[in-house]
Amino acid sequence: MFKKRSHKNSPKTYVGKMSFAEFVHKFISVLEKGNIDYVIVGGIAAIYYGEPRATQDLDVILKIYPDEKERIEYFVKLLKQNGFVIVGGVNMIIESLKEKAHFTIFNEEFVFRVDAQGIYSYLNKLAFEGRRRVTIFGVDAWIQGPEDLIIAKLTEYISNRDIKDVIAILKNSHKLINWDRLKRIAKEFKVIDKLVELLRELELIEYIHMLRTNG
Repeated sequence: MFKKRSHKNSPKTYVGKMSFAEFVHKFISVLEKGNIDYVIVGGIAAIYYGEPRATQDLDVILKIYPDEKERIEYFVKLLKQNGFVIVGGVNMIIESLKEKAHFTIFNEEFVFRVDAQGIYSYLNKLAFEGRRRVTIFGVDAWIQGPEDLIIAKLTEYISNRDIKDVIAILKNSHKLINWDRLKRIAKEFKVIDKLVELLRELELIEYIHMLRTNG
């Protein structure tokens, strides 16, 4: 059973009196109230499992589809009631989902933004499959599990920042990782050797054995 962690690694970014924490809390509340299934990915998940760093974006995958117009209309209505704005409104979301594109959600009280998308890829499906219920900014929310986050950063992005994030996750959250799941997905995406290299750098030898063991 996954044990909730405190949000000691949550970013403390402020603009005037409005914090990023308040922004995230407000958006999550809209999703929960609107019964919109979601998973938070990217920077926030990396910070939660890794180490603090600056961010002004909330990356989220939503389980909504372009043919669900009534659900999308209700979602947009809730967003507007809470000060959020989507340029193009309902039509923008529907078209973005059809084209497998991202769409941006702003809030009139904040300079931060939400980078939203639908379930477009196998990695997106894995993010939902392995997500975890945790407490961030004082609210329960669904975030990407460390296993899927590691694989995404080693395959989909692969920037210096992403490698640093993976190192921080392995260093600070190795006891939270489901190593059987990570091994299975790492084999599928052919990044076992890269993971072993990073674990060796961190001197986490026992976890190398877990990845190398057959089964």
